[in-house]
Amino acid sequence: MRSAFLNVFWQYTLQALNIVIPLLTFKVIIDRISFSQFGELALILVIINYSKIFIDFGFSIKGPVLLNESEKKDKSLIQVISSILFCKIITSFFILLILLLVAIFIDVHIVKVFLILFFFAFNMNHYFNYKEKSKILTFISLFEKLTFFCLIYFIFNEQNYFESYLLFLLISASITAFLHLYFISKNEKKHIFKIIIPQNKSNLIYYASSGSNQLLINIANGLFTNSIIPIATYFFGSYQAGIYASAEKLIKACQLLVSPLVGGVQKFFLNNTIKNKLLFIFLFGVFVFSILSFVVFYYSEDLSRLILNNELNLVSKITSILSISILTSFMFTFCNVILLNKNNNEAHLKYLFLFIYLIGIILFIFTEQTDLIYFAGEIFILELIILLYTTYIAVKKSFFPL
Repeated sequence: MRSAFLNVFWQYTLQALNIVIPLLTFKVIIDRISFSQFGELALILVIINYSKIFIDFGFSIKGPVLLNESEKKDKSLIQVISSILFCKIITSFFILLILLLVAIFIDVHIVKVFLILFFFAFNMNHYFNYKEKSKILTFISLFEKLTFFCLIYFIFNEQNYFESYLLFLLISASITAFLHLYFISKNEKKHIFKIIIPQNKSNLIYYASSGSNQLLINIANGLFTNSIIPIATYFFGSYQAGIYASAEKLIKACQLLVSPLVGGVQKFFLNNTIKNKLLFIFLFGVFVFSILSFVVFYYSEDLSRLILNNELNLVSKITSILSISILTSFMFTFCNVILLNKNNNEAHLKYLFLFIYLIGIILFIFTEQTDLIYFAGEIFILELIILLYTTYIAVKKSFFPL
């Protein structure tokens, strides 16, 4: 248990870096380009982020389960690691085919975007979390974020902002991929090529199928969260979408605090089903993130002023409305991890987000859009439904049967 909480400490150190440095980077960018230009960047980032969901293949959640199974059977973790990496690399090439089709309709800067996604395939955060090596993740993240910040601060070209931004993303992604492989190689005492090439190809189908159900949950979730900016762009244009994306940036920074509390003790969850300890972590998380949601709601203007100079009033109002999603994010993440050992219970989350998306379509299309505040209010309704349903799942499906 002590190692789990040390892991949480390093996770929070990691997420502090993931909040502060990206927000500083965002401030530098938003001071140099307009909201319209940032809205265009946000749109291409939606494509990248949604593609990452497919490449991750559900292993961010299922990966620790597979590692845990292998460790309990006294098998080498390299077999699991290499199989997961191989599945993700192959998926990245399938994404390339999809990008080629998308490129027919819009310019997605296909070479840079594909390479960013290819290097993302080597992201193995779940391995370091499972091995409780978050100190290594903290170092990797710090190096990556500082590299990206320095490139933006010193070299960013406002005239070619799109190309510059993607190039810097590519550089930081390649650095992260190399560091992940290097530290896994060092920790497992295996050559890098043995990590990439599967040792037992007969198990690839098993590992791929293990992540498939979680992949469907992530797709449903991503379909909801990553559709918001394109919909805002469609209804209001790039400038207004850029304003909404700015508010969303603040919310997502706060949501990063969720992962350490749940992900940092994921190995403990896999090996323990002690009701009172799970209940303590659950109630503690609800308490902390309820307070954080309230703080963001109440002090949204002050928070917005830290990184923005323009459209402050509008951004702060949207941030206040969206603050509920911080607590929702905790509830979903906790619920997702807790249900790992419950057969077929993951389907609840998958169907929830598909249901939410259908409601969202009805709200967005059949309700007249007047302004961003009204639009954010619709998102609030959807987040509230997710919060209530995931709370129901976490309590009834997780605690009572134990």
